[in-house]
Formats: sequence, structure tokens, C-alpha cells
Amino acid sequence: MGTSGAGRFSDYSAKAEINICDQIIENELLENYGDYDFSKKSLLIPVIDTPIHIEAKERIVVIETSTGNSIGALSTEYEKIRMCIAQGYIFKGKITSSDNTIPVSIRATLIGTKKKK
Repeated sequence: MGTSGAGRFSDYSAKAEINICDQIIENELLENYGDYDFSKKSLLIPVIDTPIHIEAKERIVVIETSTGNSIGALSTEYEKIRMCIAQGYIFKGKITSSDNTIPVSIRATLIGTKKKK
């Protein structure tokens, strides 16, 4: 028998032995697209497979790797990632879907890995 859950950090109890920093953030809807660099500098939306990473700013923000432009924010449920970044984790991934109908919908998948010293 398997377990249930949506693959979100909140699905894991504090007693779980799973390191949240190693979890995959899968197909996550980005928030506040219109407030970030990408939408302000371009009339386009990011294409599928655009390489991305995250940075801890006022929110956990998804950044287009090639330009450094911010695309959108992860849900506030991912604020725990700040702790991971402070511990030397980096999160990289790609845009998994983008739809420019109103409201704009952009989804991303990211994987956390510990930086090598």
C-alpha cells in the first residue's frame, strides 16, 4: 500500500525522516507573474524547458538562469526552502508549462541538491 499526498512539503510530518531540501518541487504554479522582471521586460511568457533556479528574496523567487530575470514566486508554503539555501542547497529546474491566457499560468519543476564544497 502506498501513501497519499500531493507531493508538497506540508504532506510530511515533522517526524518524517525525509529531508525537505532533497524533495522535488513538481509542476508548481508560480505566483504573481506580473510583478516580476520577466513580464515587465517582455510581452512573452517563458517557454517550456526554460532553465531556472530559485533565490531567496522577499519571497522564494524563480529566476530565468540565462538572463537573471525573475519570473514569479513559489507559494508561501515553500518558505522553508530558505533554511535549505542557508545550508548550502541550490534548486534548479525548468518551466514545465506556460499559458498566456488570462490569468497567465506558469508552472515549474525544481530539484534541490547540496552544493559541493
